[in-house]
Amino acid sequence: MTRLINALCLLGVAAATPQAPAQVPPTGAAEKTAQLEMGGIYGMGYAIPASLDQVVITPAAPSATPTPAPKAAPKGILDSITAGISSWLGEIDPITLLVPTGPEYPTAKLSVKDFYSKGKGPYPAKMYGELLGNHTVYAPINPPKDLKMATLLWGNGGCTSAGTPYGLFLTDIASYGYVAIANGPPGACPPSVKDCSAGGILLKEDMSGPAYPTLRAGFSKIQNMLDAQDWVVKGGADKLGSIDKDFFMTAGSSCGGLEAYSAAYHNDKVKLIVPMNSGVIDPKKKYLLKEVKAPVVLITGGPKDVAYENAKSDYPALPAENVVINAELQSGHLGTFFGKDGGKYGDAVAALFDWVFRGDAKAKAQWTDPKSPGSLISQNWNVTMRNTDKIKVKA
Repeated sequence: MTRLINALCLLGVAAATPQAPAQVPPTGAAEKTAQLEMGGIYGMGYAIPASLDQVVITPAAPSATPTPAPKAAPKGILDSITAGISSWLGEIDPITLLVPTGPEYPTAKLSVKDFYSKGKGPYPAKMYGELLGNHTVYAPINPPKDLKMATLLWGNGGCTSAGTPYGLFLTDIASYGYVAIANGPPGACPPSVKDCSAGGILLKEDMSGPAYPTLRAGFSKIQNMLDAQDWVVKGGADKLGSIDKDFFMTAGSSCGGLEAYSAAYHNDKVKLIVPMNSGVIDPKKKYLLKEVKAPVVLITGGPKDVAYENAKSDYPALPAENVVINAELQSGHLGTFFGKDGGKYGDAVAALFDWVFRGDAKAKAQWTDPKSPGSLISQNWNVTMRNTDKIKVKA
C-alpha cells in the first residue's frame, strides 16, 4: 500500500508552466489554511482527503494449520518459461515501472541487514521509533563528544507519513553527526530491500518477525515538520547529544521537497532548504519563492526526473540575492535514496551539511572545486551555483 501511494503521488508531479502574476503572500489565517494543502503553502493546491489521512496495516497472524505443499508441476518447457518469468518479476522494483529512472539509479537489491546499516560516517547511527509520536528519528547511537548537531526535518516522497522508506539515506546522514526526523512512524520498507517485510511491515534485523505491530501509512501535514522542530527546541532531542536549537535544515523527496519549502516559510530557524527531485508545481505559487530567505539547494535526477523542469524554473524564480545551487545527477525521479547508505545522494548531502553548518573546507571543495578529491563533478554531477560566498557558518 505504501509503495502504491508513493508511486501514484510521484507520478502526480507535473512539469512547470509559466509563472502566474504576483500576488500578496498569505499571512495569518490565510497562511494556516494554505499550509493544510498537500505539500503545504508551496504544494499541490488542494487539501488531503480525510479518507486518505491514514492507512493501518496489521500483519496476519500465522495460520494454525500448516499450508499443504503444492503438487509438483510437470517438467518441460512450460516450467522453464514460468520459472524465468517468476525470477524476472522477483527482481523488479514496482515503482520503477511507473517512474522513469536514469543510469545513476541504483538497481542492486539490498538485504534487511543493509537497511539496518549504521551509515558510513564517523558516528554510527540508527533509527528511533519511540522518541516522538508520528515521527521517526535518526541519530548517532552514542552522543558525539564535543560536537554540535543540527537537525534535518524530512518530508517523504508522495507527502506520505511513513518514517522508514528513506531510512537508508537518513541513517547515513545521521552518521555524520546530525539528527534527522522523518514524517511518520516507522514500519514501511524501501523498495530496494528484498525480503524486507512481513505483510508490508519492516522485519527485525535478524528477520525473526515484524519490527513493529502495525504499519500506519497516510499523508503528512506541514504541522508534522513544525511539531518536530518544536520538539527539538523544547529539549526533546537533548538525550541524543548537543543540539543546536537555532539551526534546522528542511529537505524532502518529490512532494516532500514542497514540504521542505513550506516548513521554511517565514521560519527563521531554517537555515538551509533542500528540495530533492522536486520543485514548485502550481504556477500560481511560483511567486511565493520570493519569500524564501534561506539558501536553497535543488537536487534533481536529470531530464528523466519528472520534477526536472519544476526545479529548473525555481532556480531563476528565487530571489537574485539568495544562495541557490542546482545539482543534477542522471538518476531519474527516484534519486539514489534506495541505494546502499543512500548512494550518491547520501554522500552529496552529508558534504553539503558539513559545509553549510560546520564550515568544513573539504566538504565545501567537494561541492565547489571540480578538481578536489571526491568532488561532485568527478562523480558525474552537474552543478550550477550563485552567491555561495554569502554562506555564513555559525561560529
